[in-house]
Amino acid sequence: MGIIRKYDFGTFFVKRLKDVSNIYYCLSKQFPLKTALLCDIDLSQIPAGTIFSHPYGICINTGTVLGKNCDIRQGVTIGTRRRFDLEAPAQIGDDVKIGANSTILGPVKIGDNVIIGAHALVLKDVPAGKTVVGIWK
Repeated sequence: MGIIRKYDFGTFFVKRLKDVSNIYYCLSKQFPLKTALLCDIDLSQIPAGTIFSHPYGICINTGTVLGKNCDIRQGVTIGTRRRFDLEAPAQIGDDVKIGANSTILGPVKIGDNVIIGAHALVLKDVPAGKTVVGIWK
C-alpha cells in the first residue's frame, strides 16, 4: 500500500511541477495563459473559491456569471447557443459541481447546490439542489 501511495504522490507532484513550469514559461514570454492550459476563459465573473479541477480545455463564454465555491472539471464548455450572442450568458449558482466534458449553453440559470454529471448537456434552467445527467432540455 505504501508503494502505491508513493507512486501516486510522485506522479501528482511531477505533473504539477510541469503545470507550474508551463504557466511560468507562458507568463515570462507574455503568452496568454490559455496557451499553457488550453483554456479560453473570457471576461466572466469568476469569484474567489472557484476550483478548476484538472484545468485543461475549459471554455467559459463572455458574460457568464459563476457563484461562489463552484467546482469545474476538465473539458467543460459554458457558452451560448448562437455564436457572438452576448445577451444570453449562463448564470450559475453557488456550490455547483460541473463534471468533466459537460456543456452548458445559455441562456440558462443553474440554481445553488446543483451537480452536473460528466458529459451532460444543459439547455434549460436547473432548479436548486438537482442532479443533472445526460441531456437536460
